[in-house]
Amino acid sequence: MTAPAAPHLGRFRFEYPDGAIYEVDVDDDDALRWRCVAGENKGREGKEVVDRVPLHPEQHLLSWTEADGLVVAQVVNYDAGSVNTVLVLPGGQRVVLQGTVQRI
Repeated sequence: MTAPAAPHLGRFRFEYPDGAIYEVDVDDDDALRWRCVAGENKGREGKEVVDRVPLHPEQHLLSWTEADGLVVAQVVNYDAGSVNTVLVLPGGQRVVLQGTVQRI
């Protein structure tokens, strides 16, 4: 299968070891829509304005701030199917997560 010209565009499934699963739609470089379909936050969703830094053609650093003040930073490796996420909760606590990402 040939990799898409823009590997970061499309629909993806992010899965984390705690059982959280997010479906994410990325239509352009500056925004994404996400839905939590399993786990503690099931049913939550949002549309975010994203800062994106390509680290490599298949690896991008993304960050955004959600409406409730949660700050998300991710390094997504589309080729390896991995995601490293740091959440900064509104009170300042940091949560580090590692998971998988796949195109759906």
